[in-house]
Amino acid sequence: MDQKWGLYAGLVILLALTVLAAADFHKEKANSEPALSVNQAVTILAGEGIDLKRTVNSQGKPINGVKPAAFYINDSKHQLIIYCYDSINERITAQEMPLESDGVTCFFSDPITSAKNLMLIIIPEDQEELTVESLAELNNVSNAVLEKLNDTREIIFSGAGEYWESQTIVKYYEYLYYDESAALRYESYFTESTSLKYLGEDMELTRELYYEMQSPTGGSSGNLGRDCIEQGCILMLGSSKGNGAIPRPDHDITVTVRWNDQEETLAAKYHQI
Repeated sequence: MDQKWGLYAGLVILLALTVLAAADFHKEKANSEPALSVNQAVTILAGEGIDLKRTVNSQGKPINGVKPAAFYINDSKHQLIIYCYDSINERITAQEMPLESDGVTCFFSDPITSAKNLMLIIIPEDQEELTVESLAELNNVSNAVLEKLNDTREIIFSGAGEYWESQTIVKYYEYLYYDESAALRYESYFTESTSLKYLGEDMELTRELYYEMQSPTGGSSGNLGRDCIEQGCILMLGSSKGNGAIPRPDHDITVTVRWNDQEETLAAKYHQI
């Protein structure tokens, strides 16, 4: 009898410890994962000059069990739809679900924008007749979501030679979160843009200017044809974005420039902001 009660008491204690461990896990999860409320997002965007006015939108259907909040952007009929989830994992699950359009056209080739536990969709008033001003306004919203609603960091790599100076600007965020099985996961996103500045005297190109760029995270190359290049002229080498490997401060970015039978190689290093 005593053995039976001892076994029973042991099971009760084990169950209690399991419940406490689960509670500690969820408490740790809640404290470790970055999160935003809809009101916090609206306030942050307002600080960037983006005024959001609440509206009722029947197009914004529930996704992964969450009904969104809908807003008009500034004084337009462009809309920002915000889904607020309890965790990053729930938001990621929602992003993987198919969106039922019902006539809704989402803005950008990747219409879903992430901000921690928030999923945001930009819907233009009329995509077929978007003006330059409308595009600029909606791009401003998208950039503010990336850089202000997320914990975005910026690092700069720069290097100079006798004739050329290069600068690479990287903006990125990265988060650790737990999935439904309590496994630790990682999410990141970055944008990268590189420019060349001519330091020499004004010149005429006798052939196309060619560049090669290499770093531990990848490389690129291309031609930049110009009739002439003035001192201080800045040439953009393009940009990239995605969730691949992010350049780190201990990385070097090597840029080689070839022009008029000349060649110069620059070692761009991390520049403390």
